[in-house]
Amino acid sequence: MAHEYLLSFWILSLSLAISPGQDWAYLISASIKRATLPALGGILVGYLAITLLLASGLGVSVAAHPGILTAMTYAGAGYLIWLGIQSLRHPATIDLNKALNVSSRRKWFYKGTLVSGLNVKGLLLLMAVLPQFTSPSFSWSLPMQILVLGLIFIANCALFYSFFGFGTGALLASRPAYAKGVSRFSGIAMLVVAGALLLSTF
Repeated sequence: MAHEYLLSFWILSLSLAISPGQDWAYLISASIKRATLPALGGILVGYLAITLLLASGLGVSVAAHPGILTAMTYAGAGYLIWLGIQSLRHPATIDLNKALNVSSRRKWFYKGTLVSGLNVKGLLLLMAVLPQFTSPSFSWSLPMQILVLGLIFIANCALFYSFFGFGTGALLASRPAYAKGVSRFSGIAMLVVAGALLLSTF
């Protein structure tokens, strides 16, 4: 692949990663419970699944069936609504002396996988963006080009989300009294994103 294509996509994908959305809301919630790492790992695995879907060519087939996309949208919105309500009903507090156990880490990881894996907006966005930076004339095959570009996007997410998640966690650790308010904000943000997803289906 041409280096200028890779550089252009890196800049564009970084701008996509820093755009607020459901990933941000979920990472804020995770940072309060000091679960940024497993939550981030789950989010990245979810985007890796989308990238593999696109590289295999199945992404085009999925996009060609509106019913599947609608079902994914409802599932994703429903999951965000559930997470948001949980954050509002039981706002998290920071306990600096309590470490996450293995079971809790797994739960945050699996939740993160669902948050990004059911992100229809992310799927459609990558479907619209990735092909613009590929070409049959390149020495690499199209699936390989899509895979490399997807990994660049995932690397940008890992970079920015790490800074965002751990930075939020450190800030709240120094001001634990703010944790409940931030947890409620995270819950509201998830509900807003879910509402936007549902409105997009009409």
